[in-house]
Amino acid sequence: MKVHYLQPFAIDKDIPKAYNEACKLIPDEDWICITDYDAMFLFHEQKQLVQKIAESGHADLYGAMTNRCNLSDCLVDGMFEEMDMRKHYDKAKELFAMDLKYTNGIIPGYFMLFSKKTWNKVHGFSTGDLPSFAFDQVFSGKIKRKAIIKGLYILHLYRIKSQYPQIDFEHLKQTEIEIE
Repeated sequence: MKVHYLQPFAIDKDIPKAYNEACKLIPDEDWICITDYDAMFLFHEQKQLVQKIAESGHADLYGAMTNRCNLSDCLVDGMFEEMDMRKHYDKAKELFAMDLKYTNGIIPGYFMLFSKKTWNKVHGFSTGDLPSFAFDQVFSGKIKRKAIIKGLYILHLYRIKSQYPQIDFEHLKQTEIEIE
């Protein structure tokens, strides 16, 4: 059993379609760890922990703790506005443990760990008429056995330049860039 780390990208902003295309490529017996492009692990043992969590089979979908997101269950107090990378590293080391918190809530998309079997069971990420920011919520809502890995702290930039990050969805709109 292997954990595959993915950061699917969609130039057309159809993120659930890109996630599904990437997940289709993974062998049925393996696990998938999807992270946002602006999220990162802070030391290599964290990926060893992810492997152990996947092997444990305690849940079908796992989330992680972070500094910036829109769900308080996953936030580490005092880190939202912290810009010193050393403090994030220290926090990740401090929290590091195989500590789970089971939840009926949403597992946010900046970090999602699940098996290919789970992805198949819920028929992947929903596409179509959903707002582009809701696909992770819908996916998470289809899964009953969920847990947040309280001992895994992932740095997430989450709209770092936005004055109102919890309600700013500008990055999801289709835009053209100009390169000179």
